[in-house]
Amino acid sequence: MEQTSKELTEFDSLIYDSRTQMIKSAIPFVGPREQRILSIYVKFIELSKTINLVKSTKNDALGICSLARQNNSHESGDFIQTIRKFCNDSERETIDMITNLLNTYKIFKLYKETIFTTDASSDTETSSDNSSHAENSMYNILKSQLSPEQQEMFDMYSAIINT
Repeated sequence: MEQTSKELTEFDSLIYDSRTQMIKSAIPFVGPREQRILSIYVKFIELSKTINLVKSTKNDALGICSLARQNNSHESGDFIQTIRKFCNDSERETIDMITNLLNTYKIFKLYKETIFTTDASSDTETSSDNSSHAENSMYNILKSQLSPEQQEMFDMYSAIINT
């Protein structure tokens, strides 16, 4: 059985309180009719708190949800790692594989930029040929380190990024 994290998100921590959590924890111990009533009641409380949070003009509590848009300090890696906490094992594995492929591509791109930067005074035709050959060589070295499915995914992401 796959386990998922029970950690609250930043948004959930604004809505939940100890009383609501106590009611939710009591639900399995009451009869079916009471379970339905308590479940609806808890969701009503959550919805009510969410509406109050959104309506509040003096409260900037939802600012946590828009930090990335405001100051661009968060990268997609932060977003992915935040989501990863709530994934099951197979989803985490997929996210890890994609993250590793993207990191490999970033390293390759950085390597390309630093190694194959040419002087303006050098012969462009010769350096272009050498750069192209070295680029293909490095690409093949990186690709040989991946499993066949990772190679396929790397090719797919390379095609997407290069378009």
